[in-house]
Amino acid sequence: MVSKLKGFKEIDPWDLQENVFQIIGKDYMELVMGNRTEGANAMTAAWGGLGVFWNLPVAYVLVRGEKYRYSRHLMDQEPLFSVCFLDDEHNKAKGYLGTAHGWDDPNKIETAGLHTGWCGLELTHDAEKGLGTHVHTPFIEESRLVLICETVCVQELPEECYKDKALWEQFYTTQDQHCMYIAEIKAAFVKE
Repeated sequence: MVSKLKGFKEIDPWDLQENVFQIIGKDYMELVMGNRTEGANAMTAAWGGLGVFWNLPVAYVLVRGEKYRYSRHLMDQEPLFSVCFLDDEHNKAKGYLGTAHGWDDPNKIETAGLHTGWCGLELTHDAEKGLGTHVHTPFIEESRLVLICETVCVQELPEECYKDKALWEQFYTTQDQHCMYIAEIKAAFVKE
């Protein structure tokens, strides 16, 4: 069961009519993660996608950096995260969320001029917390589209998994590779 989001209408993820190449690769997405104790963090991302895996609607997102980085810390710690899409009027905020570090600014969503909302969800995949555990995940209230996601698979992407070594050399000269998170889209909301 997913809590309702004020000002949003819930839609079936299978009914999304978005061009994912545009909304992710050109307009960018905001990955929002955290918990009520530590707070929320967001990062702008342009690498990932939406699709079907294990007969489920999924989002896959790539987060760069070692596990000590703030976004990775929260992504690894929490079973839920949201993928939020903002209109162009929030481009300055997207820029800030893409460059500010969560350890340095624990309120960076608000610093960017945005507001954090919380969505409750019953877990289905978290063996440690157990089935039926109610968890809250943050989202950005100004979003036009919010996807509430539950992580089901995490995969580091080391150099040896690249068939085209030129890609590794082009994007990973510091060897600070991405980690891929595959998550079931548990709920989708559009701004009313």
